[in-house]
Amino acid sequence: MNKRLFALVLACALLSCLPFGMTASSQPISITPSELHVVGNMGDLIIQPVSITNNKNVTVDVTVNYSGINDIFMPSNSISISAGSTTEINIGFIVEKEEISWITYFVDSNQYSQLVIVEIEKTDTSLMVFPSNPEPGKNVAFLLIGDGPLDANGFLFCSESGNI
Repeated sequence: MNKRLFALVLACALLSCLPFGMTASSQPISITPSELHVVGNMGDLIIQPVSITNNKNVTVDVTVNYSGINDIFMPSNSISISAGSTTEINIGFIVEKEEISWITYFVDSNQYSQLVIVEIEKTDTSLMVFPSNPEPGKNVAFLLIGDGPLDANGFLFCSESGNI
């Protein structure tokens, strides 16, 4: 079989694998990036830009839904995109819990999903004890320096008299 015929057969076979005979360009919208990776400390607000391209020759209305546990902020969950244009929205995530979830975009009867991975940054928490070998009934101090899940900095002093 010559190379051109093989390439034609291969292209036809690949196109027949697309759902309902749709080619990538015939889908109403394209979403970039295909997945969002959100990394931050507890309570951080992380802004993620998302581009939505309208591949149709008419204006489309897109409804956006988030299925996760973390709080998000976006300009609106209903967006109108002009024919053949791209709209960028900024989605703000408040990092509260690690999770894998989805943002779902609805256009007419079509549904598109975007994977969202939320991770909490892990930082080493440092705990120092003074003196390094405390004795029962003697003064002792604890110094905590760190971020991450504890998000705490401070000290605790326990005196010989029992005061803290």
